[in-house]
Amino acid sequence: MLTYNKKRTWLKVSLREVLTTLLGIRLKELRIEKKMTQSELGSRVNVTKSSISGYENGTRTPDTDTLLSLANALKISVDYLLGRTNYREPAKESTNRLETLNEINLLLEKYDIEESGFFDVNSWKIMNEEDLKELENHFKYITSKAKDREDQSN
Repeated sequence: MLTYNKKRTWLKVSLREVLTTLLGIRLKELRIEKKMTQSELGSRVNVTKSSISGYENGTRTPDTDTLLSLANALKISVDYLLGRTNYREPAKESTNRLETLNEINLLLEKYDIEESGFFDVNSWKIMNEEDLKELENHFKYITSKAKDREDQSN
């Protein structure tokens, strides 16, 4: 990967360096937000203060187990730490895509919506908990509107 430095000359930077830097920035930002010292975070993930400092400064890279421990300790997703997403929240415990469809089916039953269909099933499967809450609010609104219309016609 090529990038500019302050003198506007090209520098060769590896993807690993970019990811290590992003990991360090995000790790430090999250640690400070959670009002934790490097020592406290290190204790939670069983590494030294100097290891945390190295991760934050980009001079060290955590192994897979430590990366997972860091994400768990900070209550964020590993993908966020690695820069693969800007969504901080970790995935729900159960990431079974069929569970999402089951949740939607339960909402359909709850609001007595008898005729429905999933035309693009993959789009429905990727919904997260927030999306499902929004869908439920939509169902509440639609069924309430239909009930009001029915009441007015009677």
